[in-house]
Amino acid sequence: MTNMERWQPVVGYEGVYEVSNLGRVRSLDRTVRRGAATYFRAGVLLTPKRQTTGHLWVGLCSRGRKTAHRIHALVLAAFTGPRPKGMEIRHLDGDAKNNALTNLVYGTSSENKHDAYAHGALKSGEASHFARLSNAEVQSLRSLRGSLSSRAAAERFGLNAGYVRAIWRGDARRYA
Repeated sequence: MTNMERWQPVVGYEGVYEVSNLGRVRSLDRTVRRGAATYFRAGVLLTPKRQTTGHLWVGLCSRGRKTAHRIHALVLAAFTGPRPKGMEIRHLDGDAKNNALTNLVYGTSSENKHDAYAHGALKSGEASHFARLSNAEVQSLRSLRGSLSSRAAAERFGLNAGYVRAIWRGDARRYA
């Protein structure tokens, strides 16, 4: 039964909030004091909000302060422990809205970037919106190495000579 939902306390908010292995967050039933008044607050499932990056977040309250937390960070902290220094959270399927524990792992920045390229979230070469040359033009430019100066090649293609040298060295447009 891998789809069975399990709940763990949210790290730092124990007794107030819980997060599930399916990526849902809920507040718990509790008694709240405000001044001299005491009242009961029933727990509810929190409605996540979406960042422009696609990641989901919720606002958690503690001592009258509300703080935004990305749900994927809450899930991994609760179920696998604190994030190791220098590590990022990877969404294995490339979907920033899928915060199920089975879709999340800690990884390096390089692994996360590789995932983004593999899932099509980041584009390289002529597919990038930054591309000034097609792959065929890059190949043509490379064929000129040794027969033209970088300045002359740059003028021919309407580029900066430093960028031409970077292409020739393989530091730019590596996969064209």
